[in-house]
Amino acid sequence: MTDSCGDRLGLVEAYSWLGFVRLLLDDLRGACDAFERSHATATERGNPQFLAYALSKLGILADAE
Repeated sequence: MTDSCGDRLGLVEAYSWLGFVRLLLDDLRGACDAFERSHATATERGNPQFLAYALSKLGILADAE
């Protein structure tokens, strides 16, 4: 995914939703990749709310594993 319009929160959310779909399909590796991208994007942005949102998705994955 690209950030062509500068919407970093949109990317954080998009990667998170992609992770959820992969999680529902029992693709834990794919979910992990998407959630980690969400986290990396949130970290780059430096916004604590984005980061908390992304970290919560990694927690969901850890619970599923």
